[in-house]
Amino acid sequence: SDVTYGKMDFMYDKKEKAEIIEWTEKRIDKEICINLQRHLQAQSIAPSDIEHVQVVVGGDHGDTAFQFGASVSVQLNDNRIINFELVCCELICRKDTAKLIEQTILPTLTEGLKIIATWYLHVETNEEGQVICEFKETQCSQNTHCANIYVTGDLAFQAMVLGKEAMAGWWCMLCKASRPQFLSEESEMWTMEDLLECGAKAEASTDEPKLGIKQRPWWPFIPLTNYVSPLLHCEIRIGNVLFELLRDVINEHIENYSPGEQFI
Repeated sequence: SDVTYGKMDFMYDKKEKAEIIEWTEKRIDKEICINLQRHLQAQSIAPSDIEHVQVVVGGDHGDTAFQFGASVSVQLNDNRIINFELVCCELICRKDTAKLIEQTILPTLTEGLKIIATWYLHVETNEEGQVICEFKETQCSQNTHCANIYVTGDLAFQAMVLGKEAMAGWWCMLCKASRPQFLSEESEMWTMEDLLECGAKAEASTDEPKLGIKQRPWWPFIPLTNYVSPLLHCEIRIGNVLFELLRDVINEHIENYSPGEQFI
């Protein structure tokens, strides 16, 4: 599919000098169609063999770049599953922020995700017997599917998506509980309507954000129940905490610091 390249000067908050930001992006809806078409054609799978399609999308920052991609799972009538992954955006930057993503890859990304979430995926064969996959607004053929779309990614990115950038450490992603109230059965769950309302108030006010909400969510067309906490990152954090506690025990009871060493 078509690849778009962009470049701009960007000023991070509390910095005095702008940095050069570069990115490449493809429409995620078209990229899914092209890859799905290729897999179905290569394995001689008829459109009528598809039972349902699931798309899990997410973003994460690595060493020098932020990437956004998807994992697609196609369930067939005979219980076979076709899986493939793709990357549709790469943002070359030392740190990803909501402001940076909004000024670069977010418009094209949002356009594609809205199509996946709200349009119908048509899988058909043409006169030459080739498989054709395409998202359309209407359900006009038998072999159409509503793709189930889920959003994940690292915790920092998921907080950006929900309008809670830099607040996720104190506030729960999915309910209105603060850190001391985590796991409370009395916590009220967020709804997308609540997030939109609180986000709009936060954007129009100069007061401190309430309940961790700084702005409206990026993708309100995806149900909030489809935002999945990244278990891998949660487990990594738990592992890091246990390692730090073990190190503290070793330092306190087994090996003493040399003078000044604890500050290195």
